[in-house]
Amino acid sequence: PDVWFTCIPDLWHLRDSDADHLAEDRKSLLHGFGVHIAFGGHDMHGLTMGPDGKLYFSIADRGFSVQTEGKTFANPDSGAVMRCNPDGTGFEVVATGLRNPQELAFDQFGNLWTGDNNGDAGDKARWVYVVEGSESGWQYGWQAQPNLGLWNSERLWELPPLNNAAYLLPPVAHIGHGPAGLAFYPGTGMPDQYRNHFFLCDFPGGVNSFAVREKGASYEMIDLQNVFSGLYPVDVDFGPDGAAYVADWIEGWEKTGRGRIWRVFNPQATEDSAARETRELLAEGMTDVSRRRLARLLENPDRRVRLEAQFELARRGDSSIETLAKVAEKGDEPLARLHAIWGLGQIGRRNLQALEPLMALFTDQDPEVRAQIARVMGDARLQDAFDPLVALLRDPSLRVRSLAAPALGKLRQPAALEPVFQMLRENGNKDPFLRHAGVMALVGINDMNA
Repeated sequence: PDVWFTCIPDLWHLRDSDADHLAEDRKSLLHGFGVHIAFGGHDMHGLTMGPDGKLYFSIADRGFSVQTEGKTFANPDSGAVMRCNPDGTGFEVVATGLRNPQELAFDQFGNLWTGDNNGDAGDKARWVYVVEGSESGWQYGWQAQPNLGLWNSERLWELPPLNNAAYLLPPVAHIGHGPAGLAFYPGTGMPDQYRNHFFLCDFPGGVNSFAVREKGASYEMIDLQNVFSGLYPVDVDFGPDGAAYVADWIEGWEKTGRGRIWRVFNPQATEDSAARETRELLAEGMTDVSRRRLARLLENPDRRVRLEAQFELARRGDSSIETLAKVAEKGDEPLARLHAIWGLGQIGRRNLQALEPLMALFTDQDPEVRAQIARVMGDARLQDAFDPLVALLRDPSLRVRSLAAPALGKLRQPAALEPVFQMLRENGNKDPFLRHAGVMALVGINDMNA
C-alpha cells in the first residue's frame, strides 16, 4: 500500500514509507518517452496492473525511444502499449499503431482493451482489443496531411469488411468521439446490469457503459448505453466504497482552471453484503490471510479481491503451488480457476515446476481454461508444452487457437511451422485476429526459408 507507480513522462516508482502522503523515495524505472511534439494530452498514461503481475501503460503518438537492459526499443511515430515488471525490467512493446489511447483496462478474462481517439477529420474513434504484437495502423504523419492522407482515403480506421488492410488489426467497434478514462466494473457496488461491463468516458458528452461478446478469435460490442451525460469527463474509476468516481473538466477544450469530481452510487447496491465485504477485504489487505482463505477469495465476486488474493499467493512462491493447482484443476468457479492459472504463471516465471499441474488441463472442457493455459505456457517458454499447444491449433474454439499460435511462436520450434500453416489455410484469411495469431507464431519461429 505504500508503493505507487506513475508516468509523467518517465515511468516512476514512488514509495511513501511513513504514510504522510509524500513519496520519500522516487526512482525513474524507464526513460525515453515522448520524443517529439504532438497535440496536447498525447502523452503517457493508462498505467494498470495486468493479471500476469506486470505493469501495462500506453503512450500516444509522441512515440518513444527507450534504452534498457542493453536494448533499444524505438517507436517514434505512433501510440503504443507497453509492459514491464514492477521493477522496470523486462520492458516489452505489446502493440503499436495507436493514436491516443488514454487508458487501458483488463476484462475478467485477462484481455486488454483501450479506446483510441480519432484524428477529427471524418474518421471515427476506435474500441481496440489490444493483442500482443498487433499494429493498428495510425502514423503521426497522417495528422499533417490533407484529410489525414491514406488514413482516411483507405479508411484504415474502419471496421471489417470496409477495412481490409492485412497489415493491421481492425477495431472491434467505433465508440464516441473522444475516448478518455476507462474502467472495467470490478463486480460489486453497482447494480447487476453492469456486471462484466466497461465504463468509458467520452469527451465531451458523458460516460458510456457496454460489454463485449466473443466473436471468432475476437469480440463484438454489446449493450451500449449512456450512463452519465452532460459532462466533459476525462477519467472514471471505481472506489472501494462501491461508487464510481468521474473527473469532469466542466466545459470546453481550453484550460479553464476549473474541474470537479463526481461520486455516483446506488445506495442499495453499495450497502449489500458483497460490497461491504469488498470494502473490508481491501482495507485489511491480504498479507496475513491464510492460503486456504486466499484460495476461497479467488471465488470472490469482486475482481480486485480476486487479484489481491492471486498476487499474494504468487508472492508466497513455491509454498502456494499446491493451493493454486487444486483450484485450477477442481475449482467450482470458472473465474477462480483462471486466477489460479495466472498465479501459477507468475510463480512459473521463477520456477517452471509450478506449471506442471497445468499440463493435464490442455484438454479441459472449459475453452477459456484451455486458452489461458496456452497463454501461460507461451509466456513461460515451457518446451514440454509443445505437443499440447500444437493440438490446440485444431481446437473447436477460435479464441483458443488465437492464443495457442503465439505461444508456439515463443517456443521457437520449427516443427510447429506446418501446423501453423494449416491453421492459416483453414482460416482462409477470414478472421484477421486468427491470421495475426499465425503471423505471431511465424515471427517467433523466425525461419525465413520456411
